[in-house]
Amino acid sequence: MKTISFLFVLYAFLFSSCRSEHNFDATGTFETTEIIVSSESNGKLFYLNAEEGNRLKRGEEVGKNAPVPRI
Repeated sequence: MKTISFLFVLYAFLFSSCRSEHNFDATGTFETTEIIVSSESNGKLFYLNAEEGNRLKRGEEVGKNAPVPRI
């Protein structure tokens, strides 16, 4: 009797979770643009005057670093 009860509960659980109805909050495609900014030389960073989301012009100086001398 316990086996039959267990199988009934198992089947009820399996069939109730296989509904074809989908209730999504949102769907779609997410696109991102990733831009990597790097220095032409290694060194200590003196300042960085840029925040995430700022629009910059090509060639605009936003930071300054002191190159590490090669030995």
